[in-house]
Amino acid sequence: MTTAAGFYRFLDGELRCAPTAVYLPNAEPLLASQKDSYVYPYQGWSWFNSLAAAEAHYEINGATNTDWAGFRHAILTENGYVAAMALALDSENDSARLAVTFSHSRLDRFQDKGDFAEYLQGLLLIVSVQPEQNQASLVQEFLALAARCNLPTAFVTALNQAIIAMTPPSA
Repeated sequence: MTTAAGFYRFLDGELRCAPTAVYLPNAEPLLASQKDSYVYPYQGWSWFNSLAAAEAHYEINGATNTDWAGFRHAILTENGYVAAMALALDSENDSARLAVTFSHSRLDRFQDKGDFAEYLQGLLLIVSVQPEQNQASLVQEFLALAARCNLPTAFVTALNQAIIAMTPPSA
């Protein structure tokens, strides 16, 4: 595998690299000469200037740019989240109260295993018991926090999918 710039894709536990081009079925090819013109990920491929940058992005071989400690600290201490957890604890929703109770241990488990589904389920239960006018801003705060802490794309994608799933269709 190359250590240079190129298109990278992490699939089935394997980091794949195409330094100059990727030819895709039923899609335009990705060309290194046009790398700045694409919206990534494109058919699962992204451009990185080095192998190290790709490994950090996909969090493989111990490389990471993710600030898990900052994320943990923010979730447990920043005003918007603390107030949301307090409201969830006071709610009539047993599931939301449990989500707050176990949020710290779930955070440990998803960080260790990279399995975001259980943690996000609890996070969104906490959001769901908030006053309706506060829900959208709290979700935006979670997304901003994910970006600030450079959380993996898989986390942000799962969060967005979970938000869409919990959002009632507009009338």
